[in-house]
Amino acid sequence: MKPRCDHCRYWVRHLRGTCHRNTPHPVAGFGVWPITLGNDWCGEFKAKQAVKKKSEETNLLKETLLLEAKPSD
Repeated sequence: MKPRCDHCRYWVRHLRGTCHRNTPHPVAGFGVWPITLGNDWCGEFKAKQAVKKKSEETNLLKETLLLEAKPSD
């Protein structure tokens, strides 16, 4: 996988795309996310697959904690 915007966890696809790595920049009183193309890149790339794996680990931990918190009959 190439470290570029369309493979990054912070990138949201629109007509072009916006980077959500940092907070929006104020422009004319509004917050604006930086517009990028899918084949752009930066030094803060994080793969989307890594997010999926982390999310699965978090869900498993939540399920485990919920099971442990249930009162036994």
